[in-house]
Amino acid sequence: MPSAAVTTLNDDQTSTWRAPTTGGPRILRRILSLDDFEAPARRYIPRPIFGYVVSGADTNASIRANRAAYDELAFLPKVLVGTAQRTQKTTLFGRTYDAPFGFSPMGGVSLAAYQGDLVLARAAAQANIPMILSGAALTTLEAVREAGSTAWFQAYLPGETEPIRQLIDRVTRAGYDTLVVTVDVPVASNLEIGVRSGTDVLKALGLGAKFVFVGRPVLYAAAIAGAAGVQHAIKLLRDEIHRDMALLGINTLDEMTQERLMEVRGYNGAPLQSRNSGAE
Repeated sequence: MPSAAVTTLNDDQTSTWRAPTTGGPRILRRILSLDDFEAPARRYIPRPIFGYVVSGADTNASIRANRAAYDELAFLPKVLVGTAQRTQKTTLFGRTYDAPFGFSPMGGVSLAAYQGDLVLARAAAQANIPMILSGAALTTLEAVREAGSTAWFQAYLPGETEPIRQLIDRVTRAGYDTLVVTVDVPVASNLEIGVRSGTDVLKALGLGAKFVFVGRPVLYAAAIAGAAGVQHAIKLLRDEIHRDMALLGINTLDEMTQERLMEVRGYNGAPLQSRNSGAE
């Protein structure tokens, strides 16, 4: 994937980092945030499939609650701090990635976007971020791993030992080095939503997450513009994180702690950690 040097000025210093260029379809010029992918995706994805993808569980209470949780937090900016050496590199399971986010497992991606699983796998590998292939994907796990060396595999393990062994053997032969086992619920749920910006990513890290995964927006991106759309989504997230890190006065993601966050409602000047501990 081609790249372009982006120069930012901070504290009278110049910092250059590499960001993926997108070019591609004209429609991407109007996409300024991850939320902007949803409306055009409605015109590209068949109506029944889009209705399933965009919906949450039952009354959509979880969607509203998840978004409200992120909106209740804000950053505590710090000025007069040198941030010219900002980096988003993150080490997870012994491997260093170029950003603290990846792509969530999503079943049926290829129904919404042409060769969607392969598009996501290639874009993730080019950006050196992980993509998790769903066990419910329509594309073979071998093809996805061949398309992207940073792909992980997510599985709903059956109860019997022999099928589990066969699945793990197959995943290993395909070259996967990370197996994601789903253990969140004992029965099938409807649809698990949340992260919509680089700001959300940093808020999650501040609350203790080590890594963050994004789902629907990158699926929409693949549906409306293929590889170029996914590359654009990655660039939006990276740009937002890079900019927010400067506003927060941090150079590494290890510095993104609760002290950098505050509650929007009832703010009394104290960081989130101090409020949670009962400090004045």
